Amino acid sequence: MGKPFTLKYKHGDKYYIYDVNSNCVLEVDKALFTIINHVEISGDSPMPVAGEKLRGVARVAELSDESVDQALRTIRDAYVKGLFSDRRPTAMQYPFSKEEMRIILSSTSAA
Repeated sequence: MGKPFTLKYKHGDKYYIYDVNSNCVLEVDKALFTIINHVEISGDSPMPVAGEKLRGVARVAELSDESVDQALRTIRDAYVKGLFSDRRPTAMQYPFSKEEMRIILSSTSAA
């Protein structure tokens, strides 16, 4: 089971989530901000589901069941549109070949 590939940050009284796969910054409410790390995506279900700790985390944050359910619906709707994916990079590749790097470095050192 994967978790959405996101980064969270708060500024003042505003909540933001950076969705890494879509390169989008989203302003969200407190409920979504609080539970996003406790949502799971599995091969069994095409939709994100509540992880086992989600309701406990929501209670500690004093979130209503209604706000948590709304946040889950928002996450699922966004997932269908390509947000909150659990995809992670499996390999990284440098954008230049060794020969291209030699040319770049030799032209840089000549200057």
